[in-house]
Amino acid sequence: MLKFIQDVLTLLVTPPGMLLYHLAIVVSIMAGLQAALLNRNNGRFPTRLVGGLSVLLIAQVALFIFGGLQWQNNLPPHSILPILDRAVTLTCLVWLIWLWTAPEASTPGDFTHGTLNLVVVLMLVSSLFIWRQAPLDMAFNAGWLDYAWQILSGVIALTGLVAIAILRPPRWGVGATSMILFMLGSVAHLLWKDTTSDLPALVRLAQLLIYPLLPVLAFRERPPVPTAAQPAVEKPANSEKDPNITPRALNSWLMALGAAGEDRAVAVTRAISHTIPADLCFVVEPPDNEGVITLSGGYDLLQDETIPATRIHQDKLPGMLNAIMRGQPLMLPPQAEESDDQATLAEHLGMEHCGSLLFIPNNTGASPVAGILL
Repeated sequence: MLKFIQDVLTLLVTPPGMLLYHLAIVVSIMAGLQAALLNRNNGRFPTRLVGGLSVLLIAQVALFIFGGLQWQNNLPPHSILPILDRAVTLTCLVWLIWLWTAPEASTPGDFTHGTLNLVVVLMLVSSLFIWRQAPLDMAFNAGWLDYAWQILSGVIALTGLVAIAILRPPRWGVGATSMILFMLGSVAHLLWKDTTSDLPALVRLAQLLIYPLLPVLAFRERPPVPTAAQPAVEKPANSEKDPNITPRALNSWLMALGAAGEDRAVAVTRAISHTIPADLCFVVEPPDNEGVITLSGGYDLLQDETIPATRIHQDKLPGMLNAIMRGQPLMLPPQAEESDDQATLAEHLGMEHCGSLLFIPNNTGASPVAGILL
């Protein structure tokens, strides 16, 4: 059994087994990227996640290229491969912590992330200078630089574990497990490392267990977004958040049945607002020949007043346009980085934030007729 384990560890740090290790890491990162692109949250492009995973992919591909050069004996005996391997491992660890602890824009998280990346760069430059002075027949695992890199990796992994445990982002248990595996890999390498090799086999074994967990990052639910305190507004008597048929709502529907012309649209949105209830309600007309979507019959439940019609070009409401064309409802919850539809509506309606949005199109015929926006 021990011989089998030793053979596996040797395979991870010697050609051609190194090729399998690099392929496994790259495939795992690409799986995470594919999951991020396929599981877009409400149609929004996951910029931070895709950017972070792209950095991991580029770093691992660069390491693979240098490993291939070393295999072909195109690098000097004291090549930069051992140091580059530690630097790439630590850089990927820093980016993984950032992806887990700061899925949304965060000034403290981004500043800490940038600082740790700078520490890695400084460690890389200083290690290259020191390694050049070492004896040519000395393996990197036998020197104190290897201890420095592994201790630094363990400390950063522990910091990431504490941060994840405190912040508890969605699926935080997977992130915590990744940090624990990183620490175990570094500690195991320091205890049982092969002093005749330049590369850390046990650290690589730990990474083979960590990187297949990357797709979990794409399936995390976004945490609730805190909103700025809004001044208290006295709501009408029947403005509970549960759908109900109150006398006021019933009277609104009776008025809607008797309304005609342009007044009918306002009467319908008033009745819907009193029934759901919804703070704002509009009748949405499909794009005209000029590609303009009209929001008519607007009603403000809080102020109990109508809202003038608003005309918005379809390019500024991509989600709503897609819902109209497909005849499928569109629901957007409140979030830190609002979608194009939410930002556009907030701008045209004079609001700081749009909040949650529900659009229900009416496609009973061959072509879109209208829809209701809440």
